[in-house]
Amino acid sequence: MKKLILPFLMALLFSSGIYAQNETSTKKVWAENIRQLLDDFLYGASIDDPRAHDRFWAEDLIYTSSSGTRRGKKEIMAGYTEDHKVSEKPAVLYTSEDVEVRFYGNTAVLTFTLVATPQNDPDAPKSFYYNSGVLVRRGAQWKVINWQATAIPVNVQ
Repeated sequence: MKKLILPFLMALLFSSGIYAQNETSTKKVWAENIRQLLDDFLYGASIDDPRAHDRFWAEDLIYTSSSGTRRGKKEIMAGYTEDHKVSEKPAVLYTSEDVEVRFYGNTAVLTFTLVATPQNDPDAPKSFYYNSGVLVRRGAQWKVINWQATAIPVNVQ
């Protein structure tokens, strides 16, 4: 019996190490996917592309803007008509800094600083916002179910 226990324990330890390694690799890939999703969304929002919003937001989204307005995906998408034109050059370019992604099973919490850089006036100041989002993995896609944006006062930067 003792001869069977030692190989079993060794196999168990080995497989748990592989599991931990696979879980770490999966989370790295997922984090990169979410960062790319965020970059794609921010560029799409910069050029006012409704497809970026449609891809990023889940149908059951709860979005709280920096001004305190709360809405869902349906209200966001209602702002786009069939004849909506995507901007060729953004008036404001949205980018991210200090991106952090944490995982809780198939749920991710995304935090970052949103930087809004005016493109038409080189002297116009940038605006900064703390953004937090909760994403869930549905099928093979990450979707945002909750979003919070907070304007950072100029004197805090």
